[in-house]
Amino acid sequence: MNLNDMKPNVHYVNRLVCSGNEIFGPRYIEDHQFIFVDKGRGTVNIQGQEYDAMPGQLFYYGPGEPHRFQADSHDPFILYGLHFLPNSGVGKKSVWGIHPAGDLQALYTIEDAQPRILDIPVSCKPGAWLRPLFEEAVYEYRKGDQAAQAILQGLVLLLVGRLFRQMQLSFEESSPHHAFIKKIRLFLEDHAEESYEVGWLEDQSPYGHDYVSRMFKRVYGVSPHIYHARRKLDLAGKLLQETDQTITKIAERLHFSSIHYFSRGFKAYTGEQPSQYRARRRRL
Repeated sequence: MNLNDMKPNVHYVNRLVCSGNEIFGPRYIEDHQFIFVDKGRGTVNIQGQEYDAMPGQLFYYGPGEPHRFQADSHDPFILYGLHFLPNSGVGKKSVWGIHPAGDLQALYTIEDAQPRILDIPVSCKPGAWLRPLFEEAVYEYRKGDQAAQAILQGLVLLLVGRLFRQMQLSFEESSPHHAFIKKIRLFLEDHAEESYEVGWLEDQSPYGHDYVSRMFKRVYGVSPHIYHARRKLDLAGKLLQETDQTITKIAERLHFSSIHYFSRGFKAYTGEQPSQYRARRRRL
């Protein structure tokens, strides 16, 4: 499941102050859970993999993934936990349970289980922005009024969206080819006004076109050609909003083959015709 498919439903949120050596698990759940370590230390096992739990660390596991948490004897951790379904419109179950797990290395089968959220790791340390988000989630869950579920849904989307962005940036910067891929991205942005040329990729790197295109897509999720086309349409939107140039002039400036091709592509990208986009963006 990816971010754009999500319509989360939050089942339970809590802040747990653990005592020394306190253990929960081994167990598995039927929904999904984020565990955030607020303070203290401990050890965590998720599907057979051991982790040292420290302040600021976030854990994520999905349905059927066995796990076990044990607080440190001298500095027991304080944990925030959030149970949720990524998509409230999928699946038949309305009650999601917790079960003992006999084997921490197994993967237990859950009927109608919703798959893991793509690109969210089992363990990471995203930063200080997580704590107030979990504090607010606990507050809203306990408040439980008519607005609470909508706010909780928004908080989960915010959490997952920020995590997704951080993971993408981390992957990009850790890639051994980061320097030349970034160079190509900046080149495409700087040349958004021009017509795309296949030879650009080889001109801007020591590698062949197909290899560079594959690496670029791996980092940014789209091919260089599509990335360039989107930046061209972003520039078109900027010109529509900030200048008095006619739509025909903008289409010519950005090297579209015709105003009809430009209008069709712009609407497919933004959902509006260029004239509608310009009129709406010039209102306050």
